[in-house]
Amino acid sequence: MPSSSRQFPEAAWSRWFAGARAAGRAEDMLVLADEAPGSDLQLQAYRAAAHRLAQGGQHQFAGEICDKVLASAPGDPDCLALQHEIAASPPPVPAHTFPRKIFLFSGHMVDKPDRKPPRFPAEKVPLAAQAIAAQLDALGCSGADLAIASGACGGDLLFAEAVQQRHCRLQIYLPFETDEFLARSVGFAGEMWEQRFAQASGHPQTGMRIMPRELGPPPEGASAYERVNIWMLYAALSGGVERVHFICLWNRQGGDGRGGTRHLHDAVADRGGKVHVLDTRQIFQLEES
Repeated sequence: MPSSSRQFPEAAWSRWFAGARAAGRAEDMLVLADEAPGSDLQLQAYRAAAHRLAQGGQHQFAGEICDKVLASAPGDPDCLALQHEIAASPPPVPAHTFPRKIFLFSGHMVDKPDRKPPRFPAEKVPLAAQAIAAQLDALGCSGADLAIASGACGGDLLFAEAVQQRHCRLQIYLPFETDEFLARSVGFAGEMWEQRFAQASGHPQTGMRIMPRELGPPPEGASAYERVNIWMLYAALSGGVERVHFICLWNRQGGDGRGGTRHLHDAVADRGGKVHVLDTRQIFQLEES
């Protein structure tokens, strides 16, 4: 898991972390722990997140966070005690609050009109939608599951529509306030995509979290797109490491900047996670990608 060299001022960081801890959101605590201004605060934040995960029955992920602390602070008594407690506890009994499966998604946006070479032309949208739907059906997506994605035109919104059609709960994570996000990642593709965003985000089984409201601004020099990727990943893992399936609509190449599908793919793959690549080079049959 990453540790950011770009850090908050301590007072601001402490306020945001206190809010995340009070809300009991392990994913928020972990993002902020990565960004903590100083090693002592960082270790304290990871310890607190590990306890929150253990309280929620997520023993595997809690143990991994304890391992991270112990790698920096061998013999840490708090984490050793928590690991002992986890080892002595019976396996958590599945509860209705735990999704059966968690589908984490990332994928390309529809191309801007002048993009050369093309990567996701607008005329390929039906093919992308079919590929996403087929993958969800192969994995048995249903109303017992949870989906996590952002809300950009193209892959994100096609995924959102597909999981909603299968009565799956959806959580949308935005790296910016809604108006800024729409201007950056939706509006350029046309009014139809803005309407699809409004429909997806307004669905009764869908929630939306907006990063600057929940975590504060990114530390100086940090990428909002990388940060939201890690936030989504932590959210998925906090629901149960073994439940997570990462689906990506991707050409297996680098993106146009920091963050993006490759960044999240690599973060999941580095953990040995279950990855399902929908390779757009094969799906779209483009001469160049």
